[in-house]
Amino acid sequence: MGGRGLQESEEGIARAMQHVGAPGMAHAVLEPARGLSGFP
Repeated sequence: MGGRGLQESEEGIARAMQHVGAPGMAHAVLEPARGLSGFP
């Protein structure tokens, strides 16, 4: 596990945010962290 894997992960997240949109991505990430407070 080196820095390369983390860098690639961050790049993947950045692309996903650009593709989905930051608000949608934040919701998709934060809701599971909150325990899926009633949202699909």
